[in-house]
Amino acid sequence: MTPVELRPAARRELLAARAFYAAVTPALGDRFASAIDGALRRIGASPRLWSRVSPRLRRHVVSESPCAIVDRIEGSRIVVAANAHQRRRFGYWRGR
Repeated sequence: MTPVELRPAARRELLAARAFYAAVTPALGDRFASAIDGALRRIGASPRLWSRVSPRLRRHVVSESPCAIVDRIEGSRIVVAANAHQRRRFGYWRGR
């Protein structure tokens, strides 16, 4: 399993999204967190499996939520650049 690290901006996005869903219902917030945790485990287990969105970045669509995790491989770790909502402008995370 490759270690997965979240950039500060990606961590803030994940926490804000979880808070949003938990405000709807606590169970929805829990389901969102579970879906993201599962996606991060899958990324750590198979980092090169997901589709490229640039020469360095890959995108893992989280089927249980309207989000995608954008990451890159840096040496022996994976760095998550964004937790991108599918309706947000594509590529806003570039430069992270």
